Amino acid sequence: MKEYFNCFIGVPLNSEFNSELIQLQKDLRQYIPNASFTETNTSHLTLYYLGKQKQTSLEEVGNFIHEDTDIIKGEKIQIGEQGIFYSIHRATKTPYVVYLKVRHSDKLFDLKEHFGSHLESYNKDDDRNFVPHFTLARLRNTKSQVEYDENSEDINLILSKINWTFKLKEIFIYGKPSINSTKTPDILYKVPLI
Repeated sequence: MKEYFNCFIGVPLNSEFNSELIQLQKDLRQYIPNASFTETNTSHLTLYYLGKQKQTSLEEVGNFIHEDTDIIKGEKIQIGEQGIFYSIHRATKTPYVVYLKVRHSDKLFDLKEHFGSHLESYNKDDDRNFVPHFTLARLRNTKSQVEYDENSEDINLILSKINWTFKLKEIFIYGKPSINSTKTPDILYKVPLI
């Protein structure tokens, strides 16, 4: 049975923001040049982390999402402002992921809670304090972490000016074919919201 790794439920970023995202990453590279930036061709807002899953489990999750799209149908999402996830695998509090926050969306947070209460059995190995987010960069090495620490105020200023609003049109389930894959996640399942 085929398995996928680092699976998650997400929403693709509206393509109208691609040029702004490219410019934003260019601006951030001035401050954290050693960070790993997300690829703009698969930009997405992560709603719920699933971890390692079998193909049949992903089909079950996809069917569950499909049945509950009324919670989120027609919702507009607004993202902007800096967020940071810290590494859960280190003894010290180390910045690891720079992201944009969801500024306001009661329905989106309701959906995330709905996923959490109904899909918990699919996600037993993740103890992160997870929030819906739009990943910009990963600080995978000491150089990028030091760069972030030294420039966090400037990065925060740049990200506080971001205000992207878009209507949800579909929800995807993403995943990678192997744990060591460095390529962008594949879209494994699509749920239209129209």
